[in-house]
Amino acid sequence: MKSYTHILRLCRKLLWLFLLFLSPQALLAQPGNDLICNATPISSSGTCSYTAGTLTASTYTTVAGACGSGTPAGNRNDVWYSFVAKSTNPTISIGTSPTPPSNRSIQLFSGTCASPASLQCVTNSSTLNATGLTIGSTYYVRIFSNNNSTGNFNICITDPAPANNNCSGAIVLTSGITCSPTTGNFYATTNSGVAIAPCTGTVTVDIWYRFVAQTTNPTVTISSLGSDITNPGIQLFSGSCGTPVSQFCGTTSMSTSNLTVGSTYYVRVYYNGTAPTSRTNAGFDICVTDPVAPVPFNDECTGAITVPVTSACSSSNVPGTVAGSTPSAEAIAPCTGPVGYDVWYRFTAVDPAASISLSSLGANFTGARMQLFSGACGSLTSVQCSTSPMSATGLTVGATYYVRVYSTNTPAPNGNAGFNICVTSTTPPPRYGNSYVNVSKRSSGGVVQPGDTLEIRMTINHTAGTIYGLRYVDNVPSHTAMLTGTQDSIRVITNEGLTFRRYSLDVNDDAGSYVASPGAGEYNIRLNLGFGSYPPNATADNTETETTTAVGRMVAASDRPRGGGGMLFATAFRVVVTGAVGDTISLFPGKFIYQNTLGGADIALTAVPYKILISDPMSLCTNATGVNNAQEFGGTFGTGNTLNRSSGLTYPIPGYTYLPNVSASVGVGDGRYAIVKNLSPRSGTNRTAERTPTCPTSLPSQDACANRMHTGHWDIDGDHTGTNNSVGNTPEADGVTGGYMLMVNADYVASESYRQTLNNLCPNTYYEFSAWFRNICPTCGIDSLGTSYLPRQPGVLPNLTFALDDLDRYSTGEMAYTGGWVKKGFMFVTGPGQTSATFSIRNNSQGGGGNDWAMDDISIATCLPNMSYSPSLNPNVCEGNALTIYDTVRSYFNNYTHYIWQRSVNNGVSWTDVGVSGNATPILTGGGLYQYITSYTIPHTNTTVSDSGNLYRVIVATTNTNLSSSSCQVTDGISIINLAVNDCGPVLTTDLLAFNGKLADDRASLFWSASKEDGPVNYIVEKSLDGRNFYAISTIAGYHNGASVNTYSFKDPEILNGKAWYRIVLNTESNRRRTSAVIQLNRNMEAYAFGNVINPFSHTLRFDVVLKTSSPLTIELIDLNGKLVRREKQLAYAGVNSLQLTETDGLAAGVYTLRVSNGSQIITKRVMKSN
Repeated sequence: MKSYTHILRLCRKLLWLFLLFLSPQALLAQPGNDLICNATPISSSGTCSYTAGTLTASTYTTVAGACGSGTPAGNRNDVWYSFVAKSTNPTISIGTSPTPPSNRSIQLFSGTCASPASLQCVTNSSTLNATGLTIGSTYYVRIFSNNNSTGNFNICITDPAPANNNCSGAIVLTSGITCSPTTGNFYATTNSGVAIAPCTGTVTVDIWYRFVAQTTNPTVTISSLGSDITNPGIQLFSGSCGTPVSQFCGTTSMSTSNLTVGSTYYVRVYYNGTAPTSRTNAGFDICVTDPVAPVPFNDECTGAITVPVTSACSSSNVPGTVAGSTPSAEAIAPCTGPVGYDVWYRFTAVDPAASISLSSLGANFTGARMQLFSGACGSLTSVQCSTSPMSATGLTVGATYYVRVYSTNTPAPNGNAGFNICVTSTTPPPRYGNSYVNVSKRSSGGVVQPGDTLEIRMTINHTAGTIYGLRYVDNVPSHTAMLTGTQDSIRVITNEGLTFRRYSLDVNDDAGSYVASPGAGEYNIRLNLGFGSYPPNATADNTETETTTAVGRMVAASDRPRGGGGMLFATAFRVVVTGAVGDTISLFPGKFIYQNTLGGADIALTAVPYKILISDPMSLCTNATGVNNAQEFGGTFGTGNTLNRSSGLTYPIPGYTYLPNVSASVGVGDGRYAIVKNLSPRSGTNRTAERTPTCPTSLPSQDACANRMHTGHWDIDGDHTGTNNSVGNTPEADGVTGGYMLMVNADYVASESYRQTLNNLCPNTYYEFSAWFRNICPTCGIDSLGTSYLPRQPGVLPNLTFALDDLDRYSTGEMAYTGGWVKKGFMFVTGPGQTSATFSIRNNSQGGGGNDWAMDDISIATCLPNMSYSPSLNPNVCEGNALTIYDTVRSYFNNYTHYIWQRSVNNGVSWTDVGVSGNATPILTGGGLYQYITSYTIPHTNTTVSDSGNLYRVIVATTNTNLSSSSCQVTDGISIINLAVNDCGPVLTTDLLAFNGKLADDRASLFWSASKEDGPVNYIVEKSLDGRNFYAISTIAGYHNGASVNTYSFKDPEILNGKAWYRIVLNTESNRRRTSAVIQLNRNMEAYAFGNVINPFSHTLRFDVVLKTSSPLTIELIDLNGKLVRREKQLAYAGVNSLQLTETDGLAAGVYTLRVSNGSQIITKRVMKSN
């Protein structure tokens, strides 16, 4: 039988070839990720990082919701991938390879591999932009060809950069008083490329935020930083994304200052480590925290801030805020209520009608309303209610009105709640003031003396409309005479005192005239005024009622000289002082007269008749003592770490507006003042910052002009307290404690700028009233057109008058700009029974274009007498013997003549009079001091051993009554006599011959000698640190050598710091004692000088001489006629030597000169011999 085996084998091969031809894929392995549950995991990142894949040999996975072509739909071969979402909107991309499939398609699933849910599908596209994913969840990606083609491909999943990867996408932050964090993450961020300077470090990646400033000084903080974030930083920008300006830098916290409330700022958060590959450790929190707003100064009616009444808001807006305010108790009815929060203002009506307006409201001040009151705080009457603007009518001219600015909303905002308020009138009257300038002391200042020249001025500031019939009349002040020389005239001057128009004194030749002996109804002086197109005519007479020649007009909008939002000028004439010292000059109440309509009724503005004392200048002693009677923290204005003090002046400046919130956006304009610790509105610390008009540097550099007030004009500096020179203190940054000062931008018209009443003054006592001032603007000058000029000048120089009880005593003179402080003040003496006085400071110069100044360290000081007790502060007396003690009273003035001796038996706890008192007659010594000597003999009944340690002193005063006043009596609280009573017994056979000391290695070395010692003795070394209370520090046994002089020494083991006093007590076996003189050793001892000198002296002149090296001294005593009455030579040693001239009983009482010569070195001392 034939075998067909080979035929069967051949058939099998042909079958396999046929099958291979029909389906080649059937013979290839399927991809590992052919099924969803075998999906290949891939990771997303900020950049595309491809993973290779293939559709070759893949099969169709039956899954619900499959998309694509085929029957059923989606019946296409596919492969699967999975990923964990790192962002909500990654991009899934299919890249090409050498043999890519066509019609590439992508489908995205959520859920699980067993139960997937289709989310998105794109066919015939290589990119799927996913949306709405949940970060941290797993998703599945189906890759297929919509025409079922095969081939290789690449796949990546890219997470987009966050929206705030660049400045333009900055995420909004909302600040608050607590940290409300916003979560951020650096994953997928890049470097925006914005310059890091002036901040430090480098930037790998950054992310951006923005916020609207609600306060000027918020803090930006980042926290909860992931471990991937290394060396983080924060940078704050102003400006815009196109032109950002770096302002502040920080690490995890950044403090800011001087931000503009309501402006948008940009925050860049960055770090310089490796860019993160996931979100896991790249997150952080960020927040902006505002400080809690303080309660405003004007939160209650009693703190109402003055608002000037002008013709336009542009020149009179007063900035305010309701941030931090609380509701006041004043009734809101009949206005809309309730009151959520409010602040208060006040104004003085100049017309029956006024418009009150609010503007520039911060975004958080909503529902703003106003309520107008008449009356006074505590008894207010509601007049009108309104939103802004309020048209107030029926006002009483000259009355004060209060404005409540409020909202019915609650709570009060913490920031971005500012506003401007202004009060306007369509026809406000001209503002005016009057003053005088002591021309003779224009630059130096001083009192008014006979022969001085005074310039009498009246200032006018006209800001609205046209006024007519202008004229000025005045009389020559009392105790003065008109200057009538060929160069003298009646003038119109600018605010800087420059002549604008000059008129002769002659009658009828021009607009000015002077009549020495005016007739009935006439004045010494009349000046017709007129400006621009309506100049003045010559005068017809010197009455105020003659109107025919008063044809001049004044147009606020166009005429000049300009200033203060309109016209600003002064009339001026000069007189010479003819009165005597003690006379009072009375200025006449001169008048500026005008009409509101042509030919209308006359309106007169009347000057204040100031009174001026004619006096001679007095100086104060150099060691004057402040009596701390000044208000405002003893005249220093206090200290704090905020730019603005939290309280206003105890006595507000009348007519001025107080600004409690000076900042980069709130400047101090004319007629306004503030209390600050730095003249810079931005708390700048660079005194030499750029100044207008040269301002090349921008903020935030400390060099920028914007650090100065008014963008480049005023000084940058600190206060004066604690210094005694022109330099003062450095300007302190925001948050750093510094001293406050009063900062004033003077009003356009002369007016009072400080007042206080002093109580508890002592009668018949000399006082100095003084303060330190500085001109703070070297570039504020303007011309008659009101514009700045080159080179820049200070403009109006501050000139202030000091008054006592409304009697002018002193003028500072014109204070030139020096860049530093200067002390100004005057001396006065109180009356026999005067215990109080009112001091005031008045501005003599006009404002506008200068007259900007600061004041600090207001002082009320007096010269107290000094005392010198003898025979020493620690006199020794044998028990039962009387002892006479002396006090030499010296004083700068001769008024401390009343005295009384007192004793204390309880170490100064209480004092009793010993019955010796009097009213001395001082004599003027060669040293310029008045001096008298008083004595008291301690009776033998008060020199028992139990009386040892009793204290004696002298109380002096300017009147007998003042001796019993604790605030007006004076004594030397340090130098007090401490009595030492010794049980002397029989006369000692041993005597102390010499005692001296010196410093060696900062320790006291003492040397003394004694006469022969016939019996056992010891020497007690005593020390005192105050010159009064001595204590034993060592006892040294004597040599018991009766044949010769014995010498001893002792070195104090303690290092001497400052001064110490030493004495030696010789003590016998029977406890009889003798005490040496006291010597003083001082670590800062002079090379050759007197130490203690017992003055006055009687039978023995005792004194100490300090030497650095041992030397023989020549001691001479010379009387007032220059006659030598005593001469001795004595050997002195290095240190302090106690020397004496004995047997001086026979010298006549009087003043002598003690002269001690050490080679070519000579020292002298005036001494007094008493009987």
